[in-house]
Amino acid sequence: MADDALGGLLDAASKGDPAAIRAAASSAPLDDAGKLIDVLADEKAVGPLAALDSDDVPKAIRKLARRALHRLRSRGVKVPEPVRAAPKAMPAQTPAAIEATGWIGFTPPILRLVLTLRDRSAQRVCEAVLDERDRILAGGWFETSRKGIRTLLDDAERQGMPLAEIAAGHVAARLRDAAGRNASIHSDEASGPRDRVLRLMPFADPIAPADHPALEMAGPDDGAADAETLRAAGTLDTPDLVFPLDERLAGEFLASLNAVEAGPLVVSPHVAEERRAGVIRKFCEEKLDAEFCRGLALRHLDRAWLARAERDSEDARRDACVGAALLRRPGSAAAAAFLESFVRVHVRRGGEPPEPREE
Repeated sequence: MADDALGGLLDAASKGDPAAIRAAASSAPLDDAGKLIDVLADEKAVGPLAALDSDDVPKAIRKLARRALHRLRSRGVKVPEPVRAAPKAMPAQTPAAIEATGWIGFTPPILRLVLTLRDRSAQRVCEAVLDERDRILAGGWFETSRKGIRTLLDDAERQGMPLAEIAAGHVAARLRDAAGRNASIHSDEASGPRDRVLRLMPFADPIAPADHPALEMAGPDDGAADAETLRAAGTLDTPDLVFPLDERLAGEFLASLNAVEAGPLVVSPHVAEERRAGVIRKFCEEKLDAEFCRGLALRHLDRAWLARAERDSEDARRDACVGAALLRRPGSAAAAAFLESFVRVHVRRGGEPPEPREE
């Protein structure tokens, strides 16, 4: 690459003008743009990289920038939302003109959402696979027939993730939330499905959002629901996790725990346990934010909804109570106890985390 070509690209990046960055990279040879992206990635320059993850940048360059952003995001670097073209205008619909149905499937830690919309002209399906933080991993929109939907449900049953019908308004709300987040960090190709879902979400605009129907399973008595949540916290074990801590959070937690345990020698087991409990409590308060708690709550509600006819009703209600406590009373003693138990499960004897799961 000629020095003046690289210099021009770096000059555009240094000015921080997204339009100038996109224009310079779009007019440069692919090899030149690729070297610029490597330089920006080494410097963790997420702003210029995000500017290149735009619909008006050539696809090959956009893909290189997206992969660089994915690598940075997986290392814990905060990455801004990509620049997207405005969705195309959709035909005006009234709520009465659309018949909507929602389905949900859950095999920890993966969630599958399906929304069907039928109007006078077509029957559309939005399908999305979400990771443990409700980020889109795969999915999109397509048109089909009633027979096609039946085939989709039968295929899900054969694949071991059966779909259960659930309020369409709740599925639509979850899809909107997921489409508004960054794509899953578990695949550098996840931005494509996320963009496809986002672009066509206006089809679902007439569908009013709805609460998770499993909340009703917790019952109206908050005290009784909190008591169930405390019982769940007391018996929680690795197989009970709806998803594990991601690699970054697990690493931060173990680093904090190891720092305390590497401190002055403590002879008393009681004092040692108090120190560990303090680390866990501080980690929950500082690292498990409202969005994390909401995601954990929703997954317990999902499991409760799917299990209401498949598992013991007591287990299903307990999941519903955990979800209700985390979602509606995140500051309660019961919610705090469950979060601390959730984190504690990630440490085995000797301070080792559970084995990572294959997704």
